[in-house]
Amino acid sequence: MVNQSVSNFHIAYHHTYFVGRDDWGFSAWAHNVGEGCGGRLSAAEKDHVRELVGQGVPVRDAVQQVRSARPATPTTPTPPADTPPSATGDGSGAAGVVPGRRVFLTPEEFANLPRTGTIDPMKIRFSQDSIKGSFKDGGNVHQLAADLIAGKVDPNSIPPIRLVERDGKIYTLDNRRLKAFQEAGITISYEKLDTIPTKELYKFTTINEGVDIVVRAPR
Repeated sequence: MVNQSVSNFHIAYHHTYFVGRDDWGFSAWAHNVGEGCGGRLSAAEKDHVRELVGQGVPVRDAVQQVRSARPATPTTPTPPADTPPSATGDGSGAAGVVPGRRVFLTPEEFANLPRTGTIDPMKIRFSQDSIKGSFKDGGNVHQLAADLIAGKVDPNSIPPIRLVERDGKIYTLDNRRLKAFQEAGITISYEKLDTIPTKELYKFTTINEGVDIVVRAPR
């Protein structure tokens, strides 16, 4: 058995974990009650992050500082994932991010989407159950999200995610990019595919209908 200290880990979706043993003399429960890494930032909070970065504060430290300054708010029930939307965008294919509301794209809305455009990343499901935290060309998911928030990365410079329909639900084939934009709370560019490429079928490993995804720590 290998003993290893763990100081920080990610709890996916709404899972609960129990850690403990009689001979330890203690035990602990861990439950995910938040969204992403502290929830999406408001426009004002993003402006504050940019100000801090301009003063020399590292991006991730600036994001954490802004989130830590939030006043405590009572917990409110989350609407069901498939609650019908009150609005589906501005008609141009660009849909804004609606804080605090999770409504997935329906097959009908997907069929009416332009071939390319931008969309609220929270409307799209993950195809995989977990992803590596790092990108092939360097960088990692959480850093990209922080850089998007701070304005250090232009969202339009990121390749669009591919959207597909499977069993009446809309998924992405590009899970790391989707995760980063969900954390940043910024609309993401997309490309709609008519069919799922055969070589991409292996990606459909989600165990929660694509609602959330685990970002694996580096080995």
